[in-house]
Amino acid sequence: MAKRRRNRRGMIVATLQRKGGNYKTTTTVALGTELEQRGDSVLEVDIDDGANLTDLNLLEDQIERVNDALSSRRLFDHPEAFHDQLAWHIVTEYNALDDDGFERYNREALLRTYRQRSWQPGQGELWVIPGHESLRDVGVALSNRYRANSSLPRPETVLDIALSRARDEFDWILIDTPPADTLETRAALYAADMVVVPLAFGRYQLRAYNRLATRMAQISDLRRQNGKPDVPLGAVIMHKYPSRTYYRDEEKYLKSKQDADDLRVEYRKQFGATLIDFPVPYDETVTEAEDAAVPLQLYAPECDAAVAWAQIITPFLERAEYVAAHR
Repeated sequence: MAKRRRNRRGMIVATLQRKGGNYKTTTTVALGTELEQRGDSVLEVDIDDGANLTDLNLLEDQIERVNDALSSRRLFDHPEAFHDQLAWHIVTEYNALDDDGFERYNREALLRTYRQRSWQPGQGELWVIPGHESLRDVGVALSNRYRANSSLPRPETVLDIALSRARDEFDWILIDTPPADTLETRAALYAADMVVVPLAFGRYQLRAYNRLATRMAQISDLRRQNGKPDVPLGAVIMHKYPSRTYYRDEEKYLKSKQDADDLRVEYRKQFGATLIDFPVPYDETVTEAEDAAVPLQLYAPECDAAVAWAQIITPFLERAEYVAAHR
């Protein structure tokens, strides 16, 4: 099991955006890499049925075993044990499905990211709870089961139940969510100690964030009913900042940069101290790293985007400490 470095309980950080293409998974992986490289123990949780975070972290043979395991277990047949099936049995010796005759899978062989294959491991540890296409059925099953028996935990609370025990094993628990307003997203909001919102440069992005903010307020109401504080917006991270390596034409580059800088002023006004003012630039190396299934900072540490992440981690940690002190 992972070895925690900090005295406080692990912090749950949910990365949310209601629209795809906003570097949500990229943000989760990049933050996890920075935290692991500085010596922390990190658990990344993929609750997106697209399983992009899983694809970026695990080897192909690991992904095949995960798919075989999760397909055979038919998660949605046992929604009342959701937190055992989806999360905790994967990272501990406990397996809620042993009584059903399922094979006990070696958690390290399935889940640990083997960085020795192409890069030097960090001083910390990185673990992954994989996503799978069957997750799309879990939300409906959980909702139906709760409607039939309201004595069961509310569907929005099951992820919080699942990860409560993981807080004692990890410094950070990073949740990668679906790019939509799903039960899984609402469950992540309920569980989160801190929300990170990746925000690309574009005026429609603020409208998308405002819809997310409305949902955060609704989940805050539920949290207060159960004695939990409001959902805290911990950090906003800007993506797709124009760069010369992307815009070969100087005139297009300057115009795009001016538009982005104008929006940056608006972002500062709206988000204040939660905005991490080190925008991640356009960088084709990001796609190359994802195709190679290697974290960007380790694939090309000198590229513009990797340098930006090295700058982002310090204000991110400051924001996390602030949120932890005020929750």
